[in-house]
This record gives sequence, structure tokens and C-alpha cells, in this order.
Amino acid sequence: MKCASWNVRSLNNKVDHVMNFLEDNNISIFFVTETWLTDENNNTTAIIKNYGYKLYQVYRKDKSGGGVAIIYKSCVRLIKVFANNDGSFEAINAKLKLVDGSVVFCSCVYRPPGSLGNFLSDFEDFLADAFSKYKHFLLCGDVNMHLDRISAHVSEWSTILSSFGLHQLVYSPTHKKGHILDPVISSHKVVDQTSVEVMQNMAKSFPSCDHYPIIFQLHKPPDIDKCEKVIRFRKIRDIDQEQFKGDLSVALSELVFEEKSFSDVVTQFNNGCQHILNVHAPEYSKTIKDIPTAPWFDGEYKVARADRRKAEKAWKKSSLDIDHSIFVHLREHCSELTLKKKKLFFSNTFQKYKHSQKSLYKFVDTFLDKEKNLTLPSSENL
Repeated sequence: MKCASWNVRSLNNKVDHVMNFLEDNNISIFFVTETWLTDENNNTTAIIKNYGYKLYQVYRKDKSGGGVAIIYKSCVRLIKVFANNDGSFEAINAKLKLVDGSVVFCSCVYRPPGSLGNFLSDFEDFLADAFSKYKHFLLCGDVNMHLDRISAHVSEWSTILSSFGLHQLVYSPTHKKGHILDPVISSHKVVDQTSVEVMQNMAKSFPSCDHYPIIFQLHKPPDIDKCEKVIRFRKIRDIDQEQFKGDLSVALSELVFEEKSFSDVVTQFNNGCQHILNVHAPEYSKTIKDIPTAPWFDGEYKVARADRRKAEKAWKKSSLDIDHSIFVHLREHCSELTLKKKKLFFSNTFQKYKHSQKSLYKFVDTFLDKEKNLTLPSSENL
């Protein structure tokens, strides 16, 4: 299963681009820092859920910037958990069950830039608290330390990790200025070390981000819910129409309608037609992946997205400016198409519910990710 970590420097202004990045790279668990979200549910979180993902997050309500989140596919069994954190950094934590029954403590951490203060001692206490409950660890995020430099702070940081049997797996610059600020920290055989990749070529695609995304794979697959559904179908186009007409005529001519009630006649007629249909076009069943998509996605958008993916692969393979220009052009086309489809979808839905205020408010709440709160009457303790 593929995971990613990235300081996106605001989800609000690029959420569709980020979600397309997750889909294009088949990311199941995404550790994201600097979300810049200011509440639990809003339009941004609604869009994330429309792509078939869920999220746990810590946001800043009365302060700009910051914020951490773990965004994951709805089929992944990820449960939010608590670990002590004294406040020098932000963290969102969850536990992930693997197929072998083991549980991994997952955390997305963000330390704001500036003086370290008590960060190292707070982080050590944080690990000690989690270590008392879990054996396997996966921590990602942005600690705003130049981990590629030799210093007393980096040495202390490395000592803390080694004391808990943890390993920092990123060795390439994760920031545009050429330093490692975003670690991927893992205990033994949680992350496949050979799969860790810093995608520095994404800098051109996301100029507002000063960090690069990091992609890696888990050493063992997690225990997931199967996102599947069974569909039933008939091959109607393969029917020999002349033969079908002949057999249907014979079958209907053999029906006896005398001395029967109207209900019996209808049942006999339906059974006769059903039998001929089963002979010429038997029903088949097939199990397919049930992949949630945003309601405004249609065939035109899927074709455009496939072209964009093809162009991105060509650019990554060649690294040529012309291939990058083609990719950027198709990416902008997809973005414009997404906006167009969204507007059309919302316009049609508002028109559909214009005579039903209740349905209209329910629709708005859904796409602003507003949960319905149960209002209870006031009361006093006896």
C-alpha cells in the first residue's frame, strides 16, 4: 500500500490538485502538514470526502497557518487515537491494523518554524507515551529542522529516535532550498526503505509549495475493507433479433388465458417472456471495485484525466520541457473542466430542489460537510 507525506502549504486553494495527485499515484494514506484549515468541517473537507477519502485532523481555529491531517481511503481501517503532546508541535495520531494482526501507531507531526524551545524533550515524551502502548511506529511530517546538517540538535534528535528503535528514512532534500525538513520515521519493517521517493519534479506542478511530496510503501499490507460490489447484466446486443422474435411468438401463442384471473394471466405472460429472455440473453454477475468518485465526474472528465496522467508519465520519463508544458496544459484543462462540471452540478441540483426548502438545505449541508447536530431541550440536574 502506497503512502505519502507532504507540507502542502494550504489545502484550501489547491484541494482538487492535491486529490488528483493522490489518485494519480494511488495513495491510500496521506500525511499532510500546513493544511491551513480553521474548522472541523468545511467545503475543503467536503471535497476530500467526495473523492472517496476520509480524514482526521488538528486545525487552528483562531490562528492562521499550521494544521495537520491524515487523509485516507475510505476502505482503510484507520482509527484515531490519543497521545500526550505538550504543545510545542502539532500532531494527529491513528492506529493502523496490518493483515498479520499487528498494529502500527501512525502520526503526522508539524513543528512551526523558529526556536526549538522544548520541542526535543516534548517529542521524546510524546514517543515515550506512545511506546508504552504500541510496538510499531510510522511518523511523518515537517519538523522544520535541517536534518541533513551536523549540529547538536540534530545529534540529539537522532539519539532520541535510536533510543526507541526508530529510523529516519529520507536522505534527499525535501525543501526547495536543498534541506531535509520532512522525515519519514519508521520502526523495523514497517516501511519498505527502498520505496521512499522524494518527488522533486513536482515543484513545477505546485509552485506555491516550498516542500516536495514524499511517497513510500508499507512493508506489509494493512487490513482493509474490500471496496467491491456485485453488478448483474445481460448481453442484449448479442441477441439474434429474428430468432428472438420467433421464439417469443411461439411462447406467447402457447399461453392459455381462459378461466384465469387477470393476476394469473399477467404472471403467466411475464414468466413466458422471462424464460425466452433467459435463453437468448442469460444474466451474468461480476464483482467490480467500488471506487467512490465526486458526483460531478463524468465520461468527459475521465478521458481528460487519463490524458493528463499519460502526459505526466511521459514528462517524468523524459524530463523534457516540452513534455512538462503539455502536462501543465492538460492539468489546467482538467482543473477548468472540474470547475465547469462543479458549477453545472450545483446549478442543476439547486434547480431540482428549488421547490423543496428541506431538500435544498440538506444538500447544502452535505456539500459543506456540516454534520446535523441533535438539539435537546434544556434541563436541570435533579
